Amino acid sequence: MKIVLHIGADKTGSTAIQQFLAQNIELLNSARIEYPNILPNDIYPRAHGWAAIDGINVNGNGYPLFEDFSLLQKIVNTLILDPINHNKTFIFSSERLLKTFADEFTWNNLAQISESNNVKIAIIAYCRDAIPYLASMYTEQIKSAGESRKFSEYISGVPTNPDLAPHFQYFPQILQLSRNFPQLEFSIFRYETYKKDLAEHFLLAATNSTLLGVLPPKGDANRSLTNLEGNFLVGLNEVNPDLGRQIGWRITALPAIDDRKLTISEGDIGDAKPLCEDYVSAMRKLVLGSESPEIGDLDSNPDSSFRYGNEQIHQLGKFIGNFIKDGK
Repeated sequence: MKIVLHIGADKTGSTAIQQFLAQNIELLNSARIEYPNILPNDIYPRAHGWAAIDGINVNGNGYPLFEDFSLLQKIVNTLILDPINHNKTFIFSSERLLKTFADEFTWNNLAQISESNNVKIAIIAYCRDAIPYLASMYTEQIKSAGESRKFSEYISGVPTNPDLAPHFQYFPQILQLSRNFPQLEFSIFRYETYKKDLAEHFLLAATNSTLLGVLPPKGDANRSLTNLEGNFLVGLNEVNPDLGRQIGWRITALPAIDDRKLTISEGDIGDAKPLCEDYVSAMRKLVLGSESPEIGDLDSNPDSSFRYGNEQIHQLGKFIGNFIKDGK
C-alpha cells in the first residue's frame, strides 16, 4: 500500500490538482488509485470530500490531517485490515499541510507508520520562484482583501507577515527534516517547470503512471488578475475597498480582459531580498535533491510592476469607487 501526501503550498496549483483528482475519481479507482474522504460525508457533505469541484476552492481531502495529524494512523489501521487495499495508492492533498510538515513530529509520525505497517509513504510538493510567488500573493490580496499599497510597501514586512513568511520559512525547515528520514520518499518540483500540465505531472509523480481519458481541470481554477484588471482594482481599493473585495473574485470568474500578467522586478523587493535569497538557495537544494540550475534567480522577471503602468485604468478604478461610494 502506498500513501501520497501532497503539500499544497500557496500559489502552486493545489486547487487545480484537487479538482483534477475529484473529476477523475472513477477512472482513478479503476487504476487502484483512491482520493478518499477522510471523514464521513455527514461531517464534510461534499462529493469526494474536500476536493475542489467545478472551480470551488476548498482545502482538499487532507484538511483534517492539518487539524489532527494522528488521524493518519487511524486511517492506515483501517485500510490495512482489508487485503484489497494492499495494492492501492491513496492520495491526500491540502493547502494547510505546509506548516504541518515543518514540524519534526510529523516526520517521526510518518516514519513510524511506514515502518510498523509496511506502508510506502511519499510526500510531494511544488515550489515557486521567489518573485512570482510574491507577485501572485500580492494580486491575491488585491483581488480578495482590498489591497491598494504599492508592491514594495506590501512586502516590506515579509519576515513577520503571516501570509508571506511561512512559504519562505517552512521550505528550508522541511529540507533539513527530510534529510533525517530517508525511509520516506520526498519529492519537490519547481512549479514554473510543470504548470502547463501540472495535474498530469502530479499524477505521474504520485503513481508512476499515466491514465488515458482523464478529464483536465475545468479552466483556470483560481486565475490571477491581469495587468489591466489589477490596475483597475488597485484604484478601486484606494477609495472603496469594500466594493473591491466584493467584485475582485467576480472579475476573475470572467474571461481575462488582457493577456499580460503582473510582473515584478528585483528592485521592487527591497528589504525582503535577504529572505528571498535564502529561499532560492533552499529551493535549489530541494528540487531533485541537488543544486538545480533551473530555479529562477531573483531577477528572473525583470519587467516593472503594473502599479505604475496603466495610470488611466488606475484612475478609472478610483473614479468608479468614488462614484459608487458617493452615490450611497
